[in-house]
Amino acid sequence: MQKNISTDLYLSRIGLGLIFFYCLAASKFAAYFAQIHVRLGFLPFPIFVGEILLFICLLFFLSVSRDAKLFDRRSIVLLGLYFGWVFLKALINYYYDGPLTCRNAALFYYPIFAVFAYCFYQKAKIPARC
Repeated sequence: MQKNISTDLYLSRIGLGLIFFYCLAASKFAAYFAQIHVRLGFLPFPIFVGEILLFICLLFFLSVSRDAKLFDRRSIVLLGLYFGWVFLKALINYYYDGPLTCRNAALFYYPIFAVFAYCFYQKAKIPARC
């Protein structure tokens, strides 16, 4: 009998795998890996591999958590306030400091990987069956 594995389970496992390999590559090839980037013509700053992975994980997260109740309302409000504050500060300081602000803001928005990993792990767990 074949198991029917949902799309959410696949996306969760892929998301966890991407975060794992990102952490592995960042620790093994620290300086070289941190400098890998894509330059888009309409942006005055490069998009680094961490931001690309953050966007991919955000898409997976939105797909996986659409019907899940992984966080209570208070946690969602606190996370929203934190990342809203980071986005607002980056937006305001971008006016004064330019593209360098986005690199400095990365220190504050990288913790969202922990939120993504938690969500993906909760979805990827296989319940024990007797």
